[in-house]
Amino acid sequence: MQVCESGHTTDSNARFCTTCGGPLAAACVNGHRLSVSEAFCTTCGTPTGRSPAGQPTPPVGAVWSPVGGMEPEVDDFPTTVSPAFRRFAPPGEPPAPLLPPAPPPSPASPFPPALPTTPPFAAAVSPPAGLSPSPNSRPSLTPTVLITFFFGLFGLIPAIRHSRMAHERGYPTGRYWWAFGGILAATTALYVGLLVALFVVAAHSANSYSVQVPAGVGAYSSPTAGTSTPSGGDPAIGTADSTTTTTSPSPPAGQVVSSVAADLSRSAQVRSGVQAAINGVQSCNESPSAGQASLASIIATRQSVLQDLGSLDASQLPGGAQMVSDLQQAMNDSVQADQDFSAWMADIAAGSAQCGTDPTVDSSYQNGLAASTQATADKTTFVNEWNPVAAQYNQQTYQPGDF
Repeated sequence: MQVCESGHTTDSNARFCTTCGGPLAAACVNGHRLSVSEAFCTTCGTPTGRSPAGQPTPPVGAVWSPVGGMEPEVDDFPTTVSPAFRRFAPPGEPPAPLLPPAPPPSPASPFPPALPTTPPFAAAVSPPAGLSPSPNSRPSLTPTVLITFFFGLFGLIPAIRHSRMAHERGYPTGRYWWAFGGILAATTALYVGLLVALFVVAAHSANSYSVQVPAGVGAYSSPTAGTSTPSGGDPAIGTADSTTTTTSPSPPAGQVVSSVAADLSRSAQVRSGVQAAINGVQSCNESPSAGQASLASIIATRQSVLQDLGSLDASQLPGGAQMVSDLQQAMNDSVQADQDFSAWMADIAAGSAQCGTDPTVDSSYQNGLAASTQATADKTTFVNEWNPVAAQYNQQTYQPGDF
């Protein structure tokens, strides 16, 4: 008798329920209920005569035995015994014997195989004979020397390291410190020498190379012309004919022009004081001693101008040497005139001449007029040379009575 899943009883030879047509829930030979897909009874383990897909159908009444000494593997749900661990024996025969255990692996062939202790390419990468450093060889001085030479105090790093290595290997360590100290001292002296040489070259270049003064520096506006009395009243000075020999390069033309313009400006600033002193003493409005003091101050300024002209090298300016020489001659004539006028004031102070009277009766005054006339002629020659150059270099132009 068989029972379907719905509980209907059906003939034992039927494959489906005759009442509902559903699959039958058969029972094993011991009366235990089975599901339709079970090949063995889940209670007693006897075959049911049914087979899962792809598995042979065991004969009815066959028993199973574990394979290889292993217990049957039981699934959680449904509760079945895995066919992979079953062996069937025909009914009436004893269970099949267990399979013999697999032999252990041979010790001659371990798995995984042992890796070689030496790489197969070791011979290909090993250094040539004689180039491989010995573990007990003396450390080289080269790193200490090179690093100290190029990086200074950083040479301490290889010096300390190699001295320790040499000490551990039984070699003296002093050579590394001598190398470090010697190279450091030598490089320090070298760098200091280079800095000093650069400083000397820079200083020499600054002294020998002249920068042209911008146009207009030292220019002085033309003073207004004074009275028509002597025009040569300029400071007295000795003859400035001496030449100064220098080894430095001659200044460029622009610097020569700027220097002459500055000297003319200084002379022009004191030019009006000459005539004022003469007029003051002549009119008895100024004492002779005050007039002499004024002329002495003017003379000192003009002497300084002549000293500058005497040391000026105008060879780089076309016609500059002749122009400077003409200016020196004009300044010397003006100096002589100032000295004669100062002597005339001394005569008034001594009583040999009187203010308010005709000054031309005094010989010193007459000498001053003659020197002033010559100074005017020299200044005329100079301004004819100077004014075109001054216009070219944007400097102040002058007339003979301006300076």
